[in-house]
Amino acid sequence: MSGKRKFTFQSKGLKRRLADFLGRNLKRYKPPDAAALNPLALLKDLKTVLVVFPFDEVYFTPMQSVLTQFQEKFPHLKLTLAYPYNYDIPTEPLQIDKTIVIGIQHANLVKLPRKSLLEEFRAGTYDAAIDLNPAGTLFSNILCSVSGAEVRIGFSGEWSEHFLNYSFAPRVRGSLADNYKALLDYLS
Repeated sequence: MSGKRKFTFQSKGLKRRLADFLGRNLKRYKPPDAAALNPLALLKDLKTVLVVFPFDEVYFTPMQSVLTQFQEKFPHLKLTLAYPYNYDIPTEPLQIDKTIVIGIQHANLVKLPRKSLLEEFRAGTYDAAIDLNPAGTLFSNILCSVSGAEVRIGFSGEWSEHFLNYSFAPRVRGSLADNYKALLDYLS
């Protein structure tokens, strides 16, 4: 060997540093004071809601029925759905205002959203953003944060304290369907 050190790229450490930086320094990313907001009361007064779908297909089936129930409980809401390109979204029971399809071209080297996707989320006007990724991924948390929604709700995860103002952790970790049902109960 020539004495040169081998460079190993560790995206996990870089992501953690980036999330900490964004959470500390960028005002747009910081959650507003959670004590001032009550999601239960606000959902009845909201008009537009961004729903970020999970990126793994395993979560799609259990989440789909809960999304339909959510629309039944809040029929006045205009939904914008952000979902991966490989999902086949049945739009029949839902009243969808807009869709945003997320493809692999929307992620950069460290699997964070590219500027073009962030601009698309910033262009919309949302009263609330709901992240349905059960693991609370950094990618989806950032999308909810840059949407400009005052109320940002999602499952608690490694990054949620930086980007969401309501992190939901089911009391009992059950099946995926149970966790989504518990989130729906929390919202209504």
